Amino acid sequence: MQISTPSTSFSNLLTLCALALTLSTEVYSAAPRFRIWPSELLSRDSVDVVFSLCAGDNALESGAELNIELPYAALHPTDSEMWDAAQITSPDSTGYVSVETPVDVVAEAIGDKWLLGARISQGVLQPGDSIAVHYSGKVQSAATHLRPRVRWRRGPTHPFVSLRTDTGVTIKSRPAATIRAWAPTDIAVGESFALRLALLDDRGNLDTDYDGLISIQALGNPAELWTAAITPADSGRIVIEDLLLLDPGMRHLEVTTDTIEPTLVPVRVHEDAPQTQRFFGDSHFHTGSGSSNPGWRSTHGGDHRGNYSRAQLAYRYVRDVSLLDWASASEHEIGMEPTTWDASQDIADAYNDLARFTTFYAYEWNSPYAAHRLVLHRERGTPLFHGKDPATDSFAELADAVREVNQAALIIPHIHKADPINPVWQLPANDLQRVGEIYSTQNSKPVWGGDDPTIFELGLEDPWSYRYGWAQGHIIGVIGSTDDHFGLPGRNSTESWFRGSGGPAAVLAAENSREALFGALHPRNSYATTGTRIFLDFTVNEEPMGSVLELNGDDIQLSVVVGGTAPLSRVEIVHGRRSGFETTAFDAAGELSFDFTGQDQFDGEASLYQIRVIQEDDEMAWSSPIWVHQGQ
Repeated sequence: MQISTPSTSFSNLLTLCALALTLSTEVYSAAPRFRIWPSELLSRDSVDVVFSLCAGDNALESGAELNIELPYAALHPTDSEMWDAAQITSPDSTGYVSVETPVDVVAEAIGDKWLLGARISQGVLQPGDSIAVHYSGKVQSAATHLRPRVRWRRGPTHPFVSLRTDTGVTIKSRPAATIRAWAPTDIAVGESFALRLALLDDRGNLDTDYDGLISIQALGNPAELWTAAITPADSGRIVIEDLLLLDPGMRHLEVTTDTIEPTLVPVRVHEDAPQTQRFFGDSHFHTGSGSSNPGWRSTHGGDHRGNYSRAQLAYRYVRDVSLLDWASASEHEIGMEPTTWDASQDIADAYNDLARFTTFYAYEWNSPYAAHRLVLHRERGTPLFHGKDPATDSFAELADAVREVNQAALIIPHIHKADPINPVWQLPANDLQRVGEIYSTQNSKPVWGGDDPTIFELGLEDPWSYRYGWAQGHIIGVIGSTDDHFGLPGRNSTESWFRGSGGPAAVLAAENSREALFGALHPRNSYATTGTRIFLDFTVNEEPMGSVLELNGDDIQLSVVVGGTAPLSRVEIVHGRRSGFETTAFDAAGELSFDFTGQDQFDGEASLYQIRVIQEDDEMAWSSPIWVHQGQ
């Protein structure tokens, strides 16, 4: 996928340009043509790419300019998920841009992060001639078909005109490195169920060329063994139907191939039909404007302007590749117009599929005074509130405005800075703030201490931490999210080179629908993981996580069930009070399952109980707390 030499590639492009001009002039005047070579690249490969402008029957004078926009990771420059930043200062460094022209034309290269191109400084590019822009750098992670935005102008006094790309670039995945698996978390003995699998490379892309056998074994009973073939016709995804588990308890399906490490899928088998399932979702990812994302970087709003991803592609990825049960694109309200908010809701509706995949309507509200929060609605048609609007630039004003709409909604704290002046818990508790993100890609930012999944959890004196908030009287549950900006929402941290890329929210609900999921998020029946589908069940006096109990000297009956996606290291029961937090740790000794039933004596002091799960692969899960108060 490397170009041979500049002269050879440019000669080829000149020939193509001349041929196109010859063919087109028989019917109409030839417009400029834009081509990319090579047209197929490998995810995260180091490449030399040629972007060519064929002048058609136009003469391009001094000052004429060609601009090309590449998806550059403006928000996360250290993540290397997007194209390397374009630059013209160091030929030996990544992202270098150079220009090739006919001998009588001189042009300077343009290379400034997201923008690359050429500007003619001397001579005239004659009709039928071409100018070639060379870029040497790494390709984006997401395997997709990319049509870069391109514009040109005839001279310095002419306006820029958008130029259609004839071919674009197809970015291919690398060979599969992991298996993403979905199965119902809770089933009845003898109940037929399906297993969905996606074979992904180390960047989270489907390996659409994979060809081989997959084995599925129910650990603990070697007789329960299934095999299936996957071919390129399956495009990296397969569904295995009519599986049965005949023994009750926590079971694990081990999914293997000849070339990929095993994946473990925990499933709890009940004697009777279960009342709830654990539905995993991602409530927070960004896709540009929230609709078609059509403009140049300087004009389109809604995210950090770091990529080309579109909401439709993101929803398909989170549903079909991440294999999550529900999701909501949560674009930044900065720069969003009411029409864009309408379009975002239209897309959410288009992907809402009862019992299979659920979408919500959401956006991220940003205020310079009150941190970041997601506003998530169950019904559509609600107005968009802006953090820089004086009427809704404080959390209290936002909450009042959302409440006045009289539609079911949640306001979800997105803690993205380990900052002593972070005001998220210094504000009064609010009945719309039911759950918050304890984990997202922000936990892995080097500026906050690197890969630390606990950065926003611990610290009774740290005003950004959940323990601080709980000690201040906030009754709020926890979820995870990815906060993805690269078109790969829901991607598991173990399925990416970038550890800690974000984790899902698990919601305990009777069915996969907006009403049921929202009805479980509101009472905080949820938990968070760092990225894997860890099974967690936690009750106090048979009430689920997120509950608030009023007791009068009664014993506290705790029940915990854990199914790991890897051997478990330890399971912790956290008992929190205003004065501090005590932890009882159980050594799980590398087992895949953990089961505990015990009791504690209620001493009358308001407190909470929470479960923390730590696996040997360092993946984690946190339950929403259960609060116990003195009864009347």
